[in-house]
Amino acid sequence: MKEKKKSFSVSLKLTFYVGILIVIILAITSTISYFESKNNTFTLLKNTQLKTVEDVAMAFDNYGKSRRVAMEILAKEIQKILDKSNDEEIFSLLESFKEAFGFKLVF
Repeated sequence: MKEKKKSFSVSLKLTFYVGILIVIILAITSTISYFESKNNTFTLLKNTQLKTVEDVAMAFDNYGKSRRVAMEILAKEIQKILDKSNDEEIFSLLESFKEAFGFKLVF
């Protein structure tokens, strides 16, 4: 009977130690996975934010270029009209550019 108890006690201890070992391995694996996931998420968010900043900067550059080109064209057209000294034509041109490009300060 004592031998059976001893055998049961050894197998119980062995099972207990194996269970503890499995829990420790799972805890370490989960911790490593968590930190890798955290780093990957941080990198992804950083890349997304940088891409968004680049896209917004490009949109503002395109907007500024289109306005600049429109103003250059307006200046050339006004210069052509100034030679004729026709105020009505100048105001008509200014009104057209105001409506077409949303310039409120030009007119």
